[in-house]
Amino acid sequence: MIRVDGVSQVFGLRDDIVHALDDVSLDIGTNEFVTLVGRSGCGKSTLLRLIAGLVPASRGEISVAGTPVKGPRRDVAMVFQSPALLPWRNVIDNVLLPIEVMKLDKSRYRNEAGELLELVGLAGFERRQPHELSGGMQQRVALCRSLIYKPKVLLMDEPFAALDALTREELSLELQRIFSEHRTTIVFVTHSITEAVLLADRVAVMTPRPGRIAEIVTVDLPRPRSLGEGGNSAELAHAIAHLHELLFQPASAFEREQAHP
Repeated sequence: MIRVDGVSQVFGLRDDIVHALDDVSLDIGTNEFVTLVGRSGCGKSTLLRLIAGLVPASRGEISVAGTPVKGPRRDVAMVFQSPALLPWRNVIDNVLLPIEVMKLDKSRYRNEAGELLELVGLAGFERRQPHELSGGMQQRVALCRSLIYKPKVLLMDEPFAALDALTREELSLELQRIFSEHRTTIVFVTHSITEAVLLADRVAVMTPRPGRIAEIVTVDLPRPRSLGEGGNSAELAHAIAHLHELLFQPASAFEREQAHP
């Protein structure tokens, strides 16, 4: 579904150049859930924005469903850390916003919006204003908004980072359920190793800047996953420990090569 082929990204000019990504290649299958993890500044969010078509790649090519990405596209949706709900619109009208932007028939999607809100536990909140909702509830609305037009690809840039730990865990379980019912290809950026393992089919570990794919870890466990009893906790703990070793080792092989060419 998504192919990232030899992508590099450079920002700035002359003496103020930042090499964000270097020769990144990654294939993501249809209906696969992939998480990107790595230290701050390694280019995770940049890679997501390149896939979304929000920024052109300096080098290399990205394609979605076999078509090169040249800009934003209707079959790719993105969820950010902030829900970014319009404060003057109620919940269901925020969910339906993309339908209006695309100039589609809003009446045809109203029932779909109600079903999505029910799926995320917000039935009965359709007429509430964003300020009446908790942070977790607002992020649920943002998720419904991104799913309303059934995108082929859903890109999520640390959508739970600003939430408290309990709400974050609750939404991780919620997202697993939504992924099972609304199969779509998801690329999810997170700083949380535990969150990455709970959610993903594969975890792509990125090196410090310039970002490269250091290793891809497969998490072949049934869903729903949790760290509680009966939730494959031993297998999850093993995957989490392996990712910790990759991310927190004193110096990666790549870094040693750079230091001693």
